[in-house]
Amino acid sequence: MPLDRYDARGLAGFYVSFGVTLSGFALAQNVVGLSSLLHLRHRFTLMAVFAAASGLVAAAIAGPVLGAIPAPYLPLAFVLALLAAAAAFTTKMLATYVGPLGIPLATLLLLTVGNSTSGATIGTDLMPSGARTVSALLPPGAAVRAIADLSYFQSSHLLAPLATLILWAAGSAVLLAFRTTKQRPAALASPQPQTAPTPHRSGEDRPTPHRATTDHTPTTHWADTDERHSAPGISTTRHPAFTVPPKEPDTMLKASSDCV
Repeated sequence: MPLDRYDARGLAGFYVSFGVTLSGFALAQNVVGLSSLLHLRHRFTLMAVFAAASGLVAAAIAGPVLGAIPAPYLPLAFVLALLAAAAAFTTKMLATYVGPLGIPLATLLLLTVGNSTSGATIGTDLMPSGARTVSALLPPGAAVRAIADLSYFQSSHLLAPLATLILWAAGSAVLLAFRTTKQRPAALASPQPQTAPTPHRSGEDRPTPHRATTDHTPTTHWADTDERHSAPGISTTRHPAFTVPPKEPDTMLKASSDCV
């Protein structure tokens, strides 16, 4: 089957694959920033819905609108949706497992190596054997092969590229879900920090330690509120501002004799 008249060099499949891969990569970057705000199922739903929308829109632009790719619309949209899902879930998975270096690693793997070895600008037969192997294993190269098979070869070699895309998308999603569910019980099982004892506040009653007294132990008496001293041994209303020192027994006897 000859090339489409609007795609004389056969590069339309490469450009639409590059655009869909870039959109999935950008979505995953935003999801990484929203990880603390969105639940796992919400993140999965967002990436899945965005991948489906990307496939439908990109297939409509490249097919019916521009007429650059003669592939059937729905199979083309399915392939591009798988590509967007593979790029999004792979980027999110790498960021989850590797940390801050996950995004540069996904850029190198998907955008740099993946697109340069996709086989669109240079045929796979003209590439070195190592690049040819990498091209068939990465999502961009698999998508370019699937688009070419849908457009010009009656889907005769479509199974292997589809299997590659599904493996990248589903495998990354499973690894991402496993890591997230594994981290959650560990966070719940971590010991809670112990709180310091509450300091005593003014106005509250403090427990007063009991001190045993004997007959030979002098007792400190407290003054009444009207500043009159109470007799020894009689309980009165205590006020901490006025204290009466203990009297010696001889002084007490002398005071009693004077009164008599």
